[in-house]
Amino acid sequence: MTLEALLRKYLDDELSPDELRLFRELALQKESRAELDRLLALWIDREFPFPRQEDIDIDTIYLELTQNKDIPVGVQPAESPRSGRRFFLFSLSAAACVLLAAGIFLFRRPSRLAMPSIASTAVLPAAAITPAGSKAVLTLAGGQRIVLDSAADGYLTSQGAMRVIKLGSGQLAYQPAKGGSPSASISSPAGAPDPLLYNEIATPRGGFYQLILPDGSKVWLDAASSLRFPTTFSGAQRLVELRGEAYFDIAPNKDQPFMISTQGVTVQVLGTELNLMAYQDEDAIRTTLVSGSVRVIRGNDLRQIQPGEQASWLQGGKAWQVSTPDMRQVLAWKRLEFRFEGLSMDAIMRQIGRWYDVDITFRGAQPAGEFNGVISRKKTVTDLLAALEETDIVHFTLEGRRVIVEAGPKPSIH
Repeated sequence: MTLEALLRKYLDDELSPDELRLFRELALQKESRAELDRLLALWIDREFPFPRQEDIDIDTIYLELTQNKDIPVGVQPAESPRSGRRFFLFSLSAAACVLLAAGIFLFRRPSRLAMPSIASTAVLPAAAITPAGSKAVLTLAGGQRIVLDSAADGYLTSQGAMRVIKLGSGQLAYQPAKGGSPSASISSPAGAPDPLLYNEIATPRGGFYQLILPDGSKVWLDAASSLRFPTTFSGAQRLVELRGEAYFDIAPNKDQPFMISTQGVTVQVLGTELNLMAYQDEDAIRTTLVSGSVRVIRGNDLRQIQPGEQASWLQGGKAWQVSTPDMRQVLAWKRLEFRFEGLSMDAIMRQIGRWYDVDITFRGAQPAGEFNGVISRKKTVTDLLAALEETDIVHFTLEGRRVIVEAGPKPSIH
C-alpha cells in the first residue's frame, strides 16, 4: 500500500493495527519525508483553507505524527467531588496528533464518539444553529450598506481615490484607482485636501471576516466585532477604531505609525502582528503581541510589550498588567478552535454565544471550577455542548436560539 493511501486511511482513522505499524515505519524513513510533507500540506490546504499556510509548521506536525500515542483532551474542574479523577470531553484519535500544531482538530466520527444528546424544547431545529461563517456588512462613507457575504466577487464600489474589491478568497480589499496612492489624500479642485472618507466593516454574532486595509495591512475580525477606518491613510499616523476582537498584520511604515483605538485604550504599532480583544462584556482589554513591538496607552499609563507578552487593562483597573499567556489559546479563534485552558464556564459560554449567535442563560448556580479542552469551531453547537456535558458537572437545554446552562449532570430520563 502506498504512503498516500495509508495517510488517507490514517486521517480517516481507518487503519488496522498492521497498517498503522506499516504507516509509522514508512513515515519514519528519511526518503519518505519530502513526500509526506507534500501530502500533508495538500490535505491541510484543501480541508482547512481558513488558516494561512505560514501558520502551519510541518516539522512539528511530522513530530506529532511519529509519536506512538494518543493525546487526551479534557475538561476538568479545578474543584470537584471526584477530584482524583480526570474528566474527558473525548479522546482524540491518533490521526488528530497530526493536526495539533496546525491549529486544526480532527474528531472521531459520531458513530465512534457516541455523543450524548442535548435536551431541547427548540422551536428552531438545533441543526439550524450553525458555526460562524464569513459574514460582514460594509458601511460606506455616505451611509450605504453592502452585505459582503452575499455580494459577488470583484469590484463593489469606489470611495474617493480607492476601489473597493471583494477578492475571490472572500477578503475585502482597498486598491488605489489608476494613478492613485493608498496614502495620498484626496484633493478638491481648489487644491485643498477633502475630509477623509471613513468606512466601517462589522461582523455579526455568528460571523467573521478578513480584509486588507488601504495601506496593505491585513485584519481578521472575530464575531460581533467592527473596525472603522479611513479609505486613505494620510497625515502623521494611520488610525483605526476597533470594537470586539481582531488580529492585525500591520504593513511596516516607520514614518506613519499604525494606531488602534478602543474603549479609551490606544495601541501604537509599527510593523507587527498582534491580537486585540476588546469586547465590552469581557473583564479586560487585552493586547497580545505576536511579533514586532507595540505600546499600549491608557491615560498617562504607557507600556511597551515584547513578542509573547500580553498587556491587559482590567475593567475598573488603574494600571496595565503584563503577562505571558498561552498564545495557542489567545489565537485559537483565528485558527477555528475553541481552546479552553483554565477558563470558567461563564467565559466559555461568552465565546459560544458570539460564535453560534445564541443567547446564554444560567439557571441556578454556575458550574464551579476551571475547564480545559480543545474543540473545533466547525462543530455544531449540539456536538460542542454534548462534549461539555461529558464532564458531568454541567448540562444544557436548547430553547430556540437560547442555551440554558445548569450545574450538575444531565438528569436521567426514565
